[in-house]
This record gives sequence, C-alpha cells and structure tokens, in this order.
Amino acid sequence: MIEKKLSSGKKILIRELSIDKMDELKDMLEIVFSGDHKVLKNMSKTRTAWVRAGLGGCGDWKTSNGAIAPDSILKQLTDEEMNEISTAVQEAQKLDFKKKSN
Repeated sequence: MIEKKLSSGKKILIRELSIDKMDELKDMLEIVFSGDHKVLKNMSKTRTAWVRAGLGGCGDWKTSNGAIAPDSILKQLTDEEMNEISTAVQEAQKLDFKKKSN
C-alpha cells in the first residue's frame, strides 16, 4: 500500500487495484449526447466507487481481507477529501506500485 497525506492532514493508505477493477470503475461514468449538448452521468457514484475500492486505510481504520471502505469511514470525509482521495487512487494505479510502496 502507498501512504499519502491529504491536504487536510489526514493520512490514508492507497491499495493496488487489479486491471479488471480499474476497467469496471472507469466504465461507470457515462457521457450522454443530446444534440449539441453532452451530459456526464454517475459522477458522484464513480467518485465514491474509486474511494471505496482504493482506500486501504484512513486514520485508525485499516482494511482487512480485501474489505472495501465502509460508509462509517466515508461519512467522516469532506467532499474535498473525497475528491482528493479519488484522484490519488487513480494516479497511484498508474505508477509502478511495487517501487512506490518500498
């Protein structure tokens, strides 16, 4: 897992996700075209899914046996923290996870 400190000062752990899980998460966001307009759907749902899947620890809570982050942990986070974690989880998957975690 990769340790990261949020701008709020909270420390989190980010876990490595499989290629299949990342594909599933990327496919959640929908772009709907209607004439000259396009609408993004499922933005909040997608953000929460990235956080839930990629968060390996937050404060005193640590995942065990591959469990996802429960509502009780997510409800302690601000919208800014949720956005920051979602972005951090996605960026961490692009890195060589093994090198970064050492």
